[in-house]
Amino acid sequence: MDSVLDALQVVAVGETEVGGCLVGFYNAVGENPFTMVVPYKTWASIDESDFNGHLSNSSYAKTLDGARFKAAVNLFPMYLRSGGWIALAATHYHFIREIPMLASYEIRSTIAAWDQKWLYVMSRYVRKSDGKKKHIRKPRTPLPGGDGQIMALRTPGDEMISSSATPLPTIQPQTASETESALKAVAAGLAVREEPDGAVVHTVVVSQVCYKIGRITVPPALILATNGFTGAEGHSRASPHPQWAAAKKIMSRPDGGSPRKLKELLAGGWREAPESERWWDQALGENVEAQRVRNLALIEGLRFGMENARSV
Repeated sequence: MDSVLDALQVVAVGETEVGGCLVGFYNAVGENPFTMVVPYKTWASIDESDFNGHLSNSSYAKTLDGARFKAAVNLFPMYLRSGGWIALAATHYHFIREIPMLASYEIRSTIAAWDQKWLYVMSRYVRKSDGKKKHIRKPRTPLPGGDGQIMALRTPGDEMISSSATPLPTIQPQTASETESALKAVAAGLAVREEPDGAVVHTVVVSQVCYKIGRITVPPALILATNGFTGAEGHSRASPHPQWAAAKKIMSRPDGGSPRKLKELLAGGWREAPESERWWDQALGENVEAQRVRNLALIEGLRFGMENARSV
């Protein structure tokens, strides 16, 4: 997303092209909330890099703001149109490998999980292979009278990074079987870090957000359904799922709806609806609910851990 003005243009005209991506009020109709990906392409400029020659830690947060904003406009346009705003409660970073200075990269944002209040957005910083073979440098000859240690400004490679606060231990010789096991473990780890298109994941970020109309918190499930997400397969904008008709009766003027009715629903009107008439729950369905529970069990620990850290 280039600027706030682009987002305002989307709200004003209903649909436009922003940053090469078509966005509009009904962009997510028929989409599964766990499979829709919003890409954000950028590059590691010199002023965003540090003296180690890679993207600075502080630049990850700066760039993520733009990626999250673009994701919000694409995923939740009807919610933004109603006057809602998104509060960021926490951001958790897991740095896997560096992004070199001047390198192009992409942030791919998806919905990971949600509960009655919080929604977790997963953002992956990825790079596609440039097809070039990596040059393996030979070990340098130790300086005369030195201890063999040559300090460099760049951070050590993956094989030299310690995950603990203690110094790196002395590497002991390995047997052939131990080496083979270690290589298999590394290969398995690299496989997990690849995207379906072969792009390599460099960093994984989880953002914890909630949705507000004024000071009132809106359940994420309602946000998803009013923007067209569904767990039913075989539907699209051209062939919407049955519950979308109920949504349009609230949001679309030709169907008897209005932005005011949508805002009233989001701001607490949903509480008055009987369980049998909560079309937003029916729209998401059992399959989405089952995956939501599984994903939440994996991700929610991030929030619990940081909340517990407050008392340390």
